[in-house]
Amino acid sequence: LTVTTDPGQTKIYGNGDPVFTYQVTGYQNGDGASILTGALARAAGEDVGTYAINLGTLSAGANYTINYTGADFTITPRTLNITANANQAKVYGSADPVFGYTASNFGNGDNTSILTGALSRVAGENVGMYAITIGTLDAGMNYVINFTSADFEIAEKVLDVTADAGQSKVFGTADPTLTYQVTGFENGDDETILTGSLARAAGENVGSYAINLGSLNAGSNYAINYTGANFTITKATITGITFADGSFVFDGTEKSLMISGTLPAGTSVVYSNNGRTDVGSQ
Repeated sequence: LTVTTDPGQTKIYGNGDPVFTYQVTGYQNGDGASILTGALARAAGEDVGTYAINLGTLSAGANYTINYTGADFTITPRTLNITANANQAKVYGSADPVFGYTASNFGNGDNTSILTGALSRVAGENVGMYAITIGTLDAGMNYVINFTSADFEIAEKVLDVTADAGQSKVFGTADPTLTYQVTGFENGDDETILTGSLARAAGENVGSYAINLGSLNAGSNYAINYTGANFTITKATITGITFADGSFVFDGTEKSLMISGTLPAGTSVVYSNNGRTDVGSQ
């Protein structure tokens, strides 16, 4: 009796073996497949690879001897689903975390302990979104990985900007450049990345004016946490205003002194002793 194993028989790693099939020729006396007992078998092993199918326990009874032609049985890789976790992030300037993921569809009692390597991401350190990639993650020869990516976010770093206290000017002069202190730079950054400047509430009269962030900007990698201060306009001192000495002979009429010098716009001088009529010195 000629028994020929069907070629191309396979299974996926982790699944049970199928019943091995074959073709039979050479029956006599009206016999058929019903006289056969037992089944084909294969070489032992459960890893991905090729295994010879053998006659196993297949028997045709005492009336036949079997001429057996074998074939190979193939175990193919199982698909392992790896999904990168959503909402993974870091703050600009900090180190990347270990990227998390979930894995499903293990076979043969396997679990994540068989995995080696790690996920990675698209290169870049500026604030933005970067695709997480499979990196070096590997499940060994028994699996092919079906990978589902997610985005990794680099978020803005908080930069602390504090306006210097005690800044001021004298009434009528130009504003100075408003100064401040900065902490929180990362990745070797420094004040050279800053653009713009602080500003203050409008006004030129003597008084106190809040210093605000103005146009100061640290670029897309930073969010500024600003602490303000007050800017003071102080009173101006007028110099160069003089009274000429005056000497008069009493005649009963009012006498006054004259002021010389230039007054700033919007100012005036009042001398209370003008209009004197008495003899004396003021």
